[in-house]
Amino acid sequence: AQLGLCRCLRLLGLSSQMKDCAEGALKRWGREAERLRLGACALGAAWRLREWGEVSRLSAEARYVSREGWQSTGCAEALYEFELARALLALRNGETAAVAPHCDSARAALVPLLAAASMESYAHTYSFLVRLQVLQELQAAVPLLSRLEPPDGSPLRIDAAAEAALEETLGQWDARAASMSSSIQALEPVIALRVCLGHELLARLDGFGEAPPSQAAAAGRLRGELHRKLGGCWLRLAKSARAAGNTESAGNALAQARLHDSTLATVQCAEMDWAAGRA
Repeated sequence: AQLGLCRCLRLLGLSSQMKDCAEGALKRWGREAERLRLGACALGAAWRLREWGEVSRLSAEARYVSREGWQSTGCAEALYEFELARALLALRNGETAAVAPHCDSARAALVPLLAAASMESYAHTYSFLVRLQVLQELQAAVPLLSRLEPPDGSPLRIDAAAEAALEETLGQWDARAASMSSSIQALEPVIALRVCLGHELLARLDGFGEAPPSQAAAAGRLRGELHRKLGGCWLRLAKSARAAGNTESAGNALAQARLHDSTLATVQCAEMDWAAGRA
């Protein structure tokens, strides 16, 4: 029941409540399988909240579990969540070489689940394909983030290659979005990752505030483009939630979109009010 509640809170965009729910249940459950699944929920909420100290603490608590232990407890999906969080933490800490091994471990955890689901139907398979897309987009962003974080002692610099790499990454996001399912269940994992990566990119671009004028201007352009893209991600999630009749999820997504692109968020909010008869 607690796992179902955590999943519902994630789809509602209530990551803080999801984390509290999972950690509260962890204090009451003693069986290893349930603890690993609840720990994965708490960890997923922590990286969505970008609480990296909590991500480090929670991910360390399951390091004692071997791969065989994960498989024997039937917690392969939880292993995926742990490895994804560890990959994001490594990226956050500048340990880019550690991202690929964690992503490989996450993929390996999904393989038997994907094989079993493919024997049933495409609908059962799709959620695992979405998770594989999450891992691919995470690894694809590593070179871009590395370009904006030069070696120690080197001056910050945005060159044409870095701008082109960001435009290519954002273009790939748009291309994939066009072929994705519009359900909240399919969109949320991908959008959550893109928002996390977007904030990491924005944090690096903020370091150009005192750079030479040309570099500061380039960083400003890239920040504007990133904010528009992140606003668009949240708006798509809001539209999906609205179409499903989930007004609370839509409202939470609109609140997040307003932080990045207030104009488009206001227009979407007005459309929702009109459809609800509140205009």
